[in-house]
Amino acid sequence: MTMDAVICSCHPATPKDLRLTSPWSYVFARAKEFEVAPELLLGSKRDTYLVRIRAVIAGELRQMGHSFPEIGRALNRHHSTVMHLLALSTKLPDRAI
Repeated sequence: MTMDAVICSCHPATPKDLRLTSPWSYVFARAKEFEVAPELLLGSKRDTYLVRIRAVIAGELRQMGHSFPEIGRALNRHHSTVMHLLALSTKLPDRAI
């Protein structure tokens, strides 16, 4: 799956509907779509593919209007880590996850 495919595969709903989605449930739903155990996304592993998936999810949650602390709690990360993930996601090449 390419990064373009990952970014384009967000849920088709209105922004208001997406804002009502809890970050926690969104992380679990996206983990299922990525075919990754939620425990891996929420765990301490820093494998490249996990970091990329976290970055995509953090970006999507931010676009939905969630705050850095909310996203951090959903991903089991500090809010400054979420900020770094979002900065990193703009630099990620479009390679397979």
